[in-house]
Amino acid sequence: MKRRNIFFLILICVLLGAGLAGLVYLKQKTTQVKPTDVKVVVETDSAKETICLWQNYYDGKGYMFLPAMTRGDIKGAVLRIDGVKLIETDGNTHWTLSGMDILPYLNDSDSEFHLSAGTLDIDVKIMVSANVGAMFIDTESGSLAHIEEAKGNEEPGIFAFYDADGSVIGKGNLKKIKSRGNATFLEDKKPYQITLEDRQNLMGDKGSLLKNYILLANRQDRSLVRNALVYDFARDIGLDYSPANRFVDLYINDEYRGSYQLSEKVEVDNNRVDIDCDPKAADTGYLVSLDYESRADEGGQYFKTEKGTIYEVKEPGNLSAVRLDEIKNDISLREKAVLEGNIAQANIDITSFAKKYLVEELSQNLDAMYTSQYFYKDRGQNQTVFAGPVWDYDKTLGNPLIEGNRPINFQEPWGYYAAIKDPGQNGAFWKYLMEVPEFKEAVEAEYQKCRGAFLDIADSRVDSLKNKLEASACMDYYRWDPFENFKYEEEPDFDGNWTAELDWIKTFVTARAEFFDAVWIDGRKDYVINLDPGDGEIFVHETYGVEGLPVRVPREPKLQGKVFAGWVDDTGKEFDFDKPFQGQTETLHARYEDEN
Repeated sequence: MKRRNIFFLILICVLLGAGLAGLVYLKQKTTQVKPTDVKVVVETDSAKETICLWQNYYDGKGYMFLPAMTRGDIKGAVLRIDGVKLIETDGNTHWTLSGMDILPYLNDSDSEFHLSAGTLDIDVKIMVSANVGAMFIDTESGSLAHIEEAKGNEEPGIFAFYDADGSVIGKGNLKKIKSRGNATFLEDKKPYQITLEDRQNLMGDKGSLLKNYILLANRQDRSLVRNALVYDFARDIGLDYSPANRFVDLYINDEYRGSYQLSEKVEVDNNRVDIDCDPKAADTGYLVSLDYESRADEGGQYFKTEKGTIYEVKEPGNLSAVRLDEIKNDISLREKAVLEGNIAQANIDITSFAKKYLVEELSQNLDAMYTSQYFYKDRGQNQTVFAGPVWDYDKTLGNPLIEGNRPINFQEPWGYYAAIKDPGQNGAFWKYLMEVPEFKEAVEAEYQKCRGAFLDIADSRVDSLKNKLEASACMDYYRWDPFENFKYEEEPDFDGNWTAELDWIKTFVTARAEFFDAVWIDGRKDYVINLDPGDGEIFVHETYGVEGLPVRVPREPKLQGKVFAGWVDDTGKEFDFDKPFQGQTETLHARYEDEN
């Protein structure tokens, strides 16, 4: 009898245990868990930061993007979510209540596992950056909703910036973080400006103590490096106040935001553009920029010169109408002198203008003399105006994303661009300057000095950035899908796509230098060759020829129902693109054949 009672007692305990276990399991399986609830705590001697899981909309997979410092000797990298069930690739199952050590997974860059937590059932891929630092920002609200709702919206926060080895570069309070940009603000991956409460140097040997820094998203540049390449080129050739910059992996409110370019801001400051600006002084120094008329219509310190050039006075701010008019008159007189070929009367620094023109022309900047073009002068009567600093070069160096249906082929490295604008456009400024022999001679002299630095982009700088940025850029690739592989359900090919993009930059730079070597150093004559598509269509109706060199093959026109069969000269003879050009052909005509 006693044995039977003991048996029933044991049976009841087993059933109760099984029932409780079932309830616990049921509770675990019905608990609402979002991907962002799954977090990794990364801890080093100087850092303790939290990063949440991100789920890809297209493939449904979860991605844990970890900073480079997790590759080093860290104290821990632990998943923090109660009731996590981890199923490894070998099928073994592990349970944890307080966190799972994921350090063993960090040794494998392709590490993947399956994660089951409550209602969340997801495959997870761990990706780890390398060679670049990581910036962590927490906004006061814990959200980016207000900041990204409208350009200029801001709120305070805190930040911490670590080098790739986990050492602290800077940390403290943010007076504000705000959204910024024009066309780039409209992108999903947005740029920001951060203002530190106290001055800090976040750039190392290249930087100085500053409060304002820009976080460039480079969303319209799939290489991510064009801005950095041109900024560094401008610094190398001695164009004053060219922004120091470095790449970072950005995390905001525990969420990975991608690869960003941290840069100094174009502003008046003792450690940036060091001039004296006084909004009350008649002879104040100023920092101005060219801009589109549509933006001037939105308000601000804009004015239009007699020749139709649109300027915005960036600093000083809070100008009265009288003071704004004085700056307008000062710039208008200088511009008039330039357009008349009298550089001495314009009182501009020829060297800085020659260098700035070379930056615009060699990079073939879409915005050359349209927007983000800065000029400055110090306070005082009859002060010299300088060109610079440089800013905004994502649409350069043959960027294929800017092509569209434009009348200029931005993937063609040969030919002038900045100096051939229509006289009614802002770009006529460079056109008229280059028509002044004194300025053209200065440009050609500066080119011989700087061509080595320009060719260094192709010879070493692109490869150097590739080695430094590859792991970080790969994480950005999976987060933002810049080549749209995920979007079109294609197999991800980061190595192939990104490498091809970088190789194209090197090809573009080499060919562009070839053209300007021919016309500025060898003194060869260049020609505009018109392209006649006949009944077909072509967006770009001209190409360049250089005396003594083969003409580069232009793009093919299209004609519905026909196949393009080549270009012929004015006599109907097939044009030989391998033969050195002698300048006798003015127009190439498209020839078509019937489709088979």
